[in-house]
Amino acid sequence: MPVSAQQVGFLSQVVATQGNPELMAVRADLWGSSQAMVLMRCRNNAQCIPFYVALRWPDAAAAAEAVRNSNLPSAITGTVINSRPAVQAPHPAEPAVVRRGEAATLVIEGERLRMELPVICMQDGSVGARIRVMSADRKKNYVAEVVSPKLLKLGM
Repeated sequence: MPVSAQQVGFLSQVVATQGNPELMAVRADLWGSSQAMVLMRCRNNAQCIPFYVALRWPDAAAAAEAVRNSNLPSAITGTVINSRPAVQAPHPAEPAVVRRGEAATLVIEGERLRMELPVICMQDGSVGARIRVMSADRKKNYVAEVVSPKLLKLGM
C-alpha cells in the first residue's frame, strides 16, 4: 500500500536498538471513517517492539480501498474500529508519570527476595496504574504497578 509521509501518524513513541531499522507492515484495519491502523514491526525482531501507525486518506472510500488492496490480513474484517481507545486508563484524571518507551526500574519483592531490574515501559501510566513493561534485553514481559516516576513494583 503506497503512502506518503503526510499520511502517517505515529500512535506511540517507537524505540529501536539501531537507527533506521527495516520495517514490515503486519496487519491493517480500518479505523474511524478515513483512517487505517497498521501494525508494524522490525524485520529483525530484536531491533524493536511492534507498534501501530495511523494512515489517513481524504475519505472513507479511499481508506477502505487501500486496506482492501493492501494484501495484509485484517483482524476485524469488514468492521470499522471505533477511534476511541479500546482500554480506558484506570485513573484518567491523574497525569502519567511513566511514558511508553522510557527506561524504568522494576522492583520484584517476595517474602525473602528483592530484585531490581531495568525495564522499558510499554505503556504510559499514572501512580497506581498497572502497565506492561519488558526487560531491557526484551526477553521477558511483566505487568507492574506504577509507584513513582521511573519506579514500578511487582509483588510475588
